[in-house]
Amino acid sequence: GEQQSFTGVLSVVMSEPQGENAHLLPSGTAYVLQLDGEDRTVVLSLTDSEREKVRSGGRVRVTGRTRGDTFTATQLQYDITASPTGSTATLAAPSSTSSTATVMRTALVMMLTFSNMPVNNTVPEISGLMFSDAGSVDKVYRESSYGALGFTGTVAGPYSVGSWNSPTGSAFYDKLYKLADTADRKAKRAGFDPAAYQHRMYVMVGFDSGGIGELGGSRTWIFS
Repeated sequence: GEQQSFTGVLSVVMSEPQGENAHLLPSGTAYVLQLDGEDRTVVLSLTDSEREKVRSGGRVRVTGRTRGDTFTATQLQYDITASPTGSTATLAAPSSTSSTATVMRTALVMMLTFSNMPVNNTVPEISGLMFSDAGSVDKVYRESSYGALGFTGTVAGPYSVGSWNSPTGSAFYDKLYKLADTADRKAKRAGFDPAAYQHRMYVMVGFDSGGIGELGGSRTWIFS
């Protein structure tokens, strides 16, 4: 394709397929650029040295060409001083004798349902899995950090977001971020402000496929 330039916010996204329908998710790491002023994303093909520079939440300007399913950068300007849109907590465990108070991370968990996928979870079930069950995310983090880190928050929804059309390649990530933006808008209309939470989690109901998350970012997608 012809040479183009894009500017936007970069997300380093890790996908971990697992479960009965793991084939519905890509695997590995993708570098997803959310374009300024446009409701779409571009998946970047970067060299090893470029990958070492970039972080989720950094502002990037790229020049290059579309080759196949990705955009290959011939020039990349990265603002390493840009503040991440949301940072994940470091889980370096303190001494078991530490008296440090538990640091609570806040999460807005949004339940998304699809017209062509089974609804196999309820809001109370998801709330339990996140915050209150014996094996919840909160309990796992507290145990692995010797009580230094935990999770608190709210489960919102369920929100109907149309049908799942099994996108692949760069279209998969474009769909992922459009769904996240849609869920954020629906949650805000319902009285929840996604920007007020350190983490935004999107539970994609009916998949049994694994999970995807921004490395050093604030968004996580759970294909339950």
